[in-house]
Amino acid sequence: MEKILIYQVKEKEAVKQLLAPMRIRLEEIEAADLRQSIGDLAEGKKNVLIAPFTGNAPQDSLMVFCGVNEKHFDKILFALRQKQILIDYKAVLTPTNQKWSVLMLLLELAKEKNSFR
Repeated sequence: MEKILIYQVKEKEAVKQLLAPMRIRLEEIEAADLRQSIGDLAEGKKNVLIAPFTGNAPQDSLMVFCGVNEKHFDKILFALRQKQILIDYKAVLTPTNQKWSVLMLLLELAKEKNSFR
């Protein structure tokens, strides 16, 4: 099932409208869930043994593509650019990052971005 997870995306309604014709589910990640794994959130579960995040939440926005096919992926990226919807980090759920927490993914993406500068 195709799904997109978002965190701190200001234009949430515009993204939701963009995904509706493609029948892609959109779920928002709350700050309290930043310690949850990306894979669990993609499956719609939360690990009750993980304490909620209570620190200073990152202000960067994030979009994680979970099981999105290539055609939809290209269409979404094009539409985001066209509508000038800015999202700091975009990632695809992979076997490697599925066990990472949302915080860990954000840190890794920030590290990669800084290495290009």
